[in-house]
Amino acid sequence: MKKRYMKIIFICLTLLWMAVIFYFSHQTGAKSSNVSGKITETIVNWFVVDFDSLPLNEKDALLETYGYIIRKMGHFTEFAVLSLCLFLAFMTFTDREYVIYPSVLGLSILYAISDEFHQSFISARVPALKDVLIDSFGAMTMLLGIAIFLNLLKLRRTGTEYD
Repeated sequence: MKKRYMKIIFICLTLLWMAVIFYFSHQTGAKSSNVSGKITETIVNWFVVDFDSLPLNEKDALLETYGYIIRKMGHFTEFAVLSLCLFLAFMTFTDREYVIYPSVLGLSILYAISDEFHQSFISARVPALKDVLIDSFGAMTMLLGIAIFLNLLKLRRTGTEYD
């Protein structure tokens, strides 16, 4: 019975996260730029000393440079979280790693492709192969992190020393 609830929870969590990704992709280019601009400005304010006292042209240059990086990190993170959600959902159905890892990666990549395709229908948005690659790399990185973490847990449980 407990496993049934875990299945429902992790499937719902995965679908919710997919909806979050869809929501961000469904924003027009202007709205998306506005949101990411605010996030970028907040982050740059945290890390750049006296950002508010810089001349306007220096502020703009910093925001443009860091804005691109932060937007791409957003792509990476969205799909890292998606692969974690998918992994947890798959773990409630099977413990066969040779099924879970490729399935999660494949679904993450397919969703990244569909996400970019979806953006082709949104005003002032364009699909980008580069974003699919960044999304896929986020998913792969999370899966690698999960694999390392689970293998370290197995080593710890068996008491095996790792040199």
